[in-house]
Amino acid sequence: MKDRPARQRVNPASFRVNDLHVDPTVGLVSGARGRARLEPRVLAVLQALARCPGELVSRIDLLSEIWPGGATYDEALTQCVYQLRQQLVSVGGPEYRNLISTVPKRGYLLNAEVQPVAPEADDDGTFRPHRRGGRWFAVGMLAAAVLVFGAVWGLFEWRAGTDPAPRMPQANTVAVLPFLPLVEEDRDPVLELGMADTLIARLSGIRQIVVRPISSVRRYADMDRDTLDAGRELGADAVVEGSIQRSGQGLRVIVRLLRVDDGAALWADTFHESASSMFAVQDAICERIATALAREFGQQVQPKPARLGTSDAEAYEDYLKGRYVLARFTPGDMRESIDHFRRAVSRDPDYAQAWLSLANVQFRIPIAGEAPPNEFYPSAKAAAQKALEIDPTLAEGHAMLGWIAHWYEWDWVASEAHFKRAIELDPNDTEGHLGYAHLLLVSGRHEQALAEMRRAREISPFYLVAASLEGFFLVAAQRPDEGIRRLEEARRLNDRFWLFRLHLSEAYLAVGRDEDALTEAQIAREISGGSTIATAREVACLARLGRVAEAQALLSEMLQRSLERYVPPYDLALAYAGVGDADAALAWLERAYAVGDPKMALLGVHEWNGIQDRPEFADLMHRMDLAE
Repeated sequence: MKDRPARQRVNPASFRVNDLHVDPTVGLVSGARGRARLEPRVLAVLQALARCPGELVSRIDLLSEIWPGGATYDEALTQCVYQLRQQLVSVGGPEYRNLISTVPKRGYLLNAEVQPVAPEADDDGTFRPHRRGGRWFAVGMLAAAVLVFGAVWGLFEWRAGTDPAPRMPQANTVAVLPFLPLVEEDRDPVLELGMADTLIARLSGIRQIVVRPISSVRRYADMDRDTLDAGRELGADAVVEGSIQRSGQGLRVIVRLLRVDDGAALWADTFHESASSMFAVQDAICERIATALAREFGQQVQPKPARLGTSDAEAYEDYLKGRYVLARFTPGDMRESIDHFRRAVSRDPDYAQAWLSLANVQFRIPIAGEAPPNEFYPSAKAAAQKALEIDPTLAEGHAMLGWIAHWYEWDWVASEAHFKRAIELDPNDTEGHLGYAHLLLVSGRHEQALAEMRRAREISPFYLVAASLEGFFLVAAQRPDEGIRRLEEARRLNDRFWLFRLHLSEAYLAVGRDEDALTEAQIAREISGGSTIATAREVACLARLGRVAEAQALLSEMLQRSLERYVPPYDLALAYAGVGDADAALAWLERAYAVGDPKMALLGVHEWNGIQDRPEFADLMHRMDLAE
């Protein structure tokens, strides 16, 4: 860095970054492969870096410039840089992959030549900005939009900062990528992903570091991945990569721990063992990674003890298969994973991690609307309790009991206690913060709920569920414009995640964008495979637009479906409320209460088209202990 020659600072309007053309007045960046429109904050990051090409721009300077007047959190900046890198590569090609370098704990620098672009000359020889359809107006509006956005977002961050709970301190972050085969033809995806999953579970017990969850790293399983790029995208300081191969009874594992900034190897080793020595190899890897991290970060770290695991190879194999199948999250796959987890705990009744996974999948099936609550939630609770019996300090077990008390037992006091205990045991437990955010939401503590949601996203910035729920929480807090902004940003990163579409539909309805709301609801229903809550949202949108016959037809389809398989009564209540049939909506809410429909926890959050004023609704709120 000190040897880098100084370059002239520029303050560009339109400017070039190597061969890319950037026009801030319309937010466009153009290159050989096309053009992309940059979001205002992403554009602001590029402009700030372009003013000092080749020089370090600190994170503090970027945060204070782009979010003036209020505190914000590092993950917001990390997301902007990630999106900027992706868009530069999309318009310029792979040679632009390393255009922006990360200097861990300090900031970023732009490795490029930056040149201002001269404005075009008019016929009289004077230079004026290029105008297309009132460009001066567009410039003024863009500037105003950026200022207003910054002010509103700053207010949002400042208000959230009034939460009496302390902010999570910045921690060193580690990502464990899926292992790869030594020979591509011999791929074993269950073992490759399972090895990473196991190491993540063990390393996540280190309080001094944040370990990206398996949901964030799963997408980096391709043979041609760039390990350091993956680490940068994940916002990690260090990344673990490895290769694993089984041959008969033999096992070969190669592991490296790399510093993301410069690719330096902090530790590397090769293990040649028998397949039955898998657990000893995992123990050795965790201990040596912990030692290397202690040297790198300058503090003592200690991985989670192995009591979460098993010494039974067949139980471990079933557990890995269950986790691999569960990752697809289709109804059939969820039920198949239950069989694998049950076999694992039957072979080793002290396998805490398998009990946790069994609780997790059984807890989720009714929430997805695939089965009546009583079919799965009692066994989910028993499985979580068994995991805690094995290890009472298991944060994930307390978080699971918190979820169960929240969604199925509607015991808000017990739920809050479990979530707080999970966070106390592991401040970096995503599910603990996410669950506590839900508890705060239904109890009307919106600012605290948003603060907990942001903590969850700091820990797991690429967890799509958390990203979608943040937008939903903002709408529930009567801040729909902010919710829309967050959801639209998230949708650009993954437009096939149906929850983004569902919550965008709700947000658009809240601001009167009824046509947009209908479009999002229809897409949500399509890509979710016919989710009944997405269908209910589409019914409401059609009714709002005056397309009553279509709304009634879709509602009839839901009723017919309920005769053939389980349909959550809460979703039918939402649909009837959408078409204005208050009596039917209240009748279905009574059924939802009777069967323990988990979404009854959101009774005071969803919009009910005026039936909130009915005494029957007030009585339900009282019975749910949500009257306050």
